[in-house]
Amino acid sequence: QPFDTPQEYDDPNATISNILSELRALVRRYHSNNILTSVCRSIWELSGSRPVVVLESDVDAAEWNLEVERVLPQLKVTIRTDNKDWRIHLDQMHTSRRHHHILARRCLFKLREDISKTLEKVSSREKYLTTQLEHCISEYRQAQAQLNKEKELYQQASGGVTERSRILAEISEDLEKFKQEMEEKGSSMSDGAPVVKIRQSLTKLKQEIEQMDVRMGVVEHTLLQAKLREKNNMTRDMHATHLLEPNTQTY
Repeated sequence: QPFDTPQEYDDPNATISNILSELRALVRRYHSNNILTSVCRSIWELSGSRPVVVLESDVDAAEWNLEVERVLPQLKVTIRTDNKDWRIHLDQMHTSRRHHHILARRCLFKLREDISKTLEKVSSREKYLTTQLEHCISEYRQAQAQLNKEKELYQQASGGVTERSRILAEISEDLEKFKQEMEEKGSSMSDGAPVVKIRQSLTKLKQEIEQMDVRMGVVEHTLLQAKLREKNNMTRDMHATHLLEPNTQTY
């Protein structure tokens, strides 16, 4: 039965299908009984031969090698790749995925190492700054506490001045009323003794007013000193803050 020799660029699946078809046709041509009879006859013919004849080979090794070299190129099957094949695309996807996975892991490991080193540096700098600025921080806390005390004293003094100002205004108002009443009574009275007493009382009131003015001056002076201390403390805190900021940036 003639059979076309497969070529180099033939489809392997088609070649295998052709071979199977020829084998099926061959089996159909030879009935199973005929095949069995032929096999039995061959076995009976070979049964009388000596084993030495079977083991001996009459094939020349050089000719066999030449024949193998001649037929070998025809036995090679080359599958042409198609860029549109889904298998190629799937392999490309897997290759790209593995490549990007390796790159991502490498970048993430490097990023983790950089972040760890940076955190260690920041932690060491924080400890160093805390150690170096501990004295300044304690002084700042003391100054802040002193400032709070001065503010409380200032508020108390401001409240006292307000209360004394109110009392002084009431006394001044009462004094004006008293002056008016005394003037009215003095104009109606002819006796000079009451007028003398009134003048003495006015003189005494003036002295008391002068004493009150002196006390108010002392209170105002105290308030002024408290304001100046508060202003100096605020200026010193601002100056210390400006000094701390460049030092922090230097570290």
